[in-house]
Amino acid sequence: MRPNCSNKVRHADHENKCFGTPSIRTDIPYKNRKSMADYQNYGDEPEAIDLISPATFTECGVSEYDFQVPRSKEQVKALFETIGYNYKTGKFNCIFNRALEMCNSQDGMVSVRSFMMAVNALHNVE
Repeated sequence: MRPNCSNKVRHADHENKCFGTPSIRTDIPYKNRKSMADYQNYGDEPEAIDLISPATFTECGVSEYDFQVPRSKEQVKALFETIGYNYKTGKFNCIFNRALEMCNSQDGMVSVRSFMMAVNALHNVE
Protein backbone atom coordinates (compact mmCIF):
# COMPACT_ATOMS: atom_id res chain seq x y z
CA MET A 1 0.00 0.00 0.00
CA ARG A 2 1.37 3.40 -1.03
CA PRO A 3 1.41 6.27 1.53
CA ASN A 4 -0.28 9.59 0.78
CA CYS A 5 2.52 11.99 -0.19
CA SER A 6 0.52 15.05 -1.19
CA ASN A 7 2.40 17.78 0.71
CA LYS A 8 5.14 15.88 2.51
CA VAL A 9 8.89 15.91 2.08
CA ARG A 10 11.24 13.05 2.92
CA HIS A 11 13.32 15.00 5.44
CA ALA A 12 12.10 17.67 7.85
CA ASP A 13 15.06 19.93 7.01
CA HIS A 14 13.91 20.03 3.35
CA GLU A 15 10.55 21.60 4.19
CA ASN A 16 11.63 25.18 3.36
CA LYS A 17 14.32 24.30 0.84
CA CYS A 18 13.96 25.49 -2.74
CA PHE A 19 14.57 22.81 -5.37
CA GLY A 20 15.65 24.19 -8.73
CA THR A 21 14.74 27.41 -10.51
CA PRO A 22 11.08 28.33 -10.96
CA SER A 23 9.68 28.59 -14.48
CA ILE A 24 8.32 32.06 -13.86
CA ARG A 25 11.04 34.29 -12.47
CA THR A 26 9.78 36.84 -9.97
CA ASP A 27 13.26 37.48 -8.58
CA ILE A 28 14.52 39.10 -11.80
CA PRO A 29 13.34 42.67 -12.45
CA TYR A 30 11.06 43.12 -15.46
CA LYS A 31 12.65 45.06 -18.30
CA ASN A 32 10.96 48.18 -19.64
CA ARG A 33 11.56 47.18 -23.25
CA LYS A 34 10.76 43.70 -24.49
CA SER A 35 13.32 41.94 -26.62
CA MET A 36 13.27 38.75 -28.65
CA ALA A 37 16.68 37.97 -27.14
CA ASP A 38 15.29 37.98 -23.58
CA TYR A 39 14.27 34.39 -22.91
CA GLN A 40 13.20 34.87 -19.28
CA ASN A 41 9.59 34.06 -18.40
CA TYR A 42 8.17 36.92 -16.35
CA GLY A 43 4.70 35.40 -16.12
CA ASP A 44 3.13 37.60 -18.78
CA GLU A 45 3.36 35.08 -21.62
CA PRO A 46 0.15 33.70 -23.09
CA GLU A 47 -0.89 30.13 -22.32
CA ALA A 48 -0.33 27.46 -24.99
CA ILE A 49 -4.09 27.09 -25.57
CA ASP A 50 -4.31 30.82 -26.37
CA LEU A 51 -1.68 30.38 -29.07
CA ILE A 52 -3.19 27.20 -30.53
CA SER A 53 -6.80 28.35 -30.42
CA PRO A 54 -7.06 32.13 -29.86
CA ALA A 55 -10.27 33.76 -28.67
CA THR A 56 -12.63 35.30 -31.22
CA PHE A 57 -11.80 38.91 -30.35
CA THR A 58 -8.02 38.44 -30.26
CA GLU A 59 -7.68 39.37 -33.92
CA CYS A 60 -9.27 42.74 -33.10
CA GLY A 61 -6.80 43.38 -30.27
CA VAL A 62 -9.32 42.72 -27.49
CA SER A 63 -8.18 40.41 -24.69
CA GLU A 64 -10.19 38.52 -22.07
CA TYR A 65 -8.95 41.05 -19.53
CA ASP A 66 -10.79 43.80 -21.42
CA PHE A 67 -14.08 41.96 -20.87
CA GLN A 68 -13.52 41.79 -17.10
CA VAL A 69 -12.44 45.35 -16.30
CA PRO A 70 -15.04 47.11 -14.09
CA ARG A 71 -16.65 49.98 -16.00
CA SER A 72 -19.12 52.73 -15.18
CA LYS A 73 -22.69 52.81 -16.45
CA GLU A 74 -21.81 55.45 -19.05
CA GLN A 75 -18.83 53.48 -20.34
CA VAL A 76 -20.88 50.28 -20.72
CA LYS A 77 -23.66 52.18 -22.50
CA ALA A 78 -21.16 53.85 -24.86
CA LEU A 79 -19.45 50.54 -25.66
CA PHE A 80 -22.69 48.77 -26.50
CA GLU A 81 -23.99 51.72 -28.54
CA THR A 82 -20.72 51.72 -30.50
CA ILE A 83 -21.22 48.09 -31.52
CA GLY A 84 -24.85 48.71 -32.47
CA TYR A 85 -26.93 47.82 -29.38
CA ASN A 86 -29.14 50.81 -28.58
CA TYR A 87 -31.32 50.00 -25.58
CA LYS A 88 -34.14 52.20 -24.35
CA THR A 89 -33.25 53.91 -21.07
CA GLY A 90 -35.53 51.72 -18.94
CA LYS A 91 -34.32 48.47 -20.47
CA PHE A 92 -30.67 49.49 -20.20
CA ASN A 93 -31.12 50.41 -16.52
CA CYS A 94 -32.87 47.08 -15.88
CA ILE A 95 -30.03 45.13 -17.53
CA PHE A 96 -27.35 47.19 -15.78
CA ASN A 97 -29.00 46.67 -12.38
CA ARG A 98 -29.21 42.93 -13.05
CA ALA A 99 -25.49 42.93 -13.93
CA LEU A 100 -24.78 44.73 -10.63
CA GLU A 101 -26.67 41.99 -8.78
CA MET A 102 -24.96 39.18 -10.70
CA CYS A 103 -21.43 40.39 -9.92
CA ASN A 104 -22.21 41.70 -6.40
CA SER A 105 -20.77 45.09 -7.27
CA GLN A 106 -20.49 47.54 -4.39
CA ASP A 107 -19.03 50.43 -6.39
CA GLY A 108 -21.69 50.69 -9.12
CA MET A 109 -19.38 49.32 -11.81
CA VAL A 110 -19.76 46.15 -13.88
CA SER A 111 -17.65 44.35 -16.42
CA VAL A 112 -18.68 43.91 -20.03
CA ARG A 113 -18.83 40.15 -19.34
CA SER A 114 -21.31 40.71 -16.47
CA PHE A 115 -23.41 42.99 -18.65
CA MET A 116 -23.46 40.42 -21.45
CA MET A 117 -24.60 37.73 -18.98
CA ALA A 118 -27.38 40.05 -17.78
CA VAL A 119 -28.43 40.70 -21.41
CA ASN A 120 -28.71 36.94 -21.93
CA ALA A 121 -30.69 36.53 -18.70
CA LEU A 122 -33.11 39.36 -19.59
CA HIS A 123 -33.25 38.97 -23.37
CA ASN A 124 -37.06 38.89 -23.44
CA VAL A 125 -37.68 41.99 -21.28
CA GLU A 126 -39.20 44.91 -23.17
